[in-house]
Amino acid sequence: MNINRNIRTTVRLSQDEYNTIKEKADNYRISVSTFMRNSSLEYHLNEPISDEMKNAYRKLVGMSNNVNQIAKKCHVDGAISMATEVLQTLDDLNWAIKKLKG
Repeated sequence: MNINRNIRTTVRLSQDEYNTIKEKADNYRISVSTFMRNSSLEYHLNEPISDEMKNAYRKLVGMSNNVNQIAKKCHVDGAISMATEVLQTLDDLNWAIKKLKG
């Protein structure tokens, strides 16, 4: 859906105010105008994901892939009891990944 935004308005800000707004918009990876519009219209803005959370997510995904490979090898090699335990761990990791995604 394309919204025709043809009305322009001017807001006067101090340099500090602008810098604060610009930094917040950058954190959300959106433009200043989009940030100001969404904020003033009380649209919900999802919190930006921290670098720490991104790294944790990447590690969980990597661990999940490793566990999945181990489980497949256990099935091929006949280690059924080990495979069951590994698959449970994989389910737990997938649950944690989904929670991190939000």
